[in-house]
Amino acid sequence: MTPDSDQILPGFCAQTAQMVQPRLRKPTSCRYCNGVVVLSHHDLVFPRRSITWPYLYLCLKCKASVDTYARTDLPKGTLACAPLRVLRCQAQAAYENMREDTGMTQGEGVDWLESITGFMTPRCVFDLFEAKQCEAVIREAKILTDLASEIQLGVPA
Repeated sequence: MTPDSDQILPGFCAQTAQMVQPRLRKPTSCRYCNGVVVLSHHDLVFPRRSITWPYLYLCLKCKASVDTYARTDLPKGTLACAPLRVLRCQAQAAYENMREDTGMTQGEGVDWLESITGFMTPRCVFDLFEAKQCEAVIREAKILTDLASEIQLGVPA
């Protein structure tokens, strides 16, 4: 499948696609190697991963990829090489742990993410983050998580 394909994906929902914000351009060439990027199935990159929506954009040359929003062919963010994909996952896990440990609401969490990363979008998504932003989220989330643990344990700051 090519990004500009008129082929309708099984389960595609035009109404859902209209609601996606921010709306990013569908990638056609790789930002790392200028290779061709195609809309593909997750099984080519993550054969054992259980997912609800199986499509992503994939560079045929270097295997950089980005997920699509469920029931659409719209990218969630920018193409990521393997090391950046790992960092994005680590940043998201650190953020979720920090929110749970501090009792931060979803809204407070998004405000915090925006303050750490500089993103001011209707939807602050990890698939938009670059390495520096991921590293900042991981570092700052650890500080808050450690502080929350000290407070719960009654350790003086």
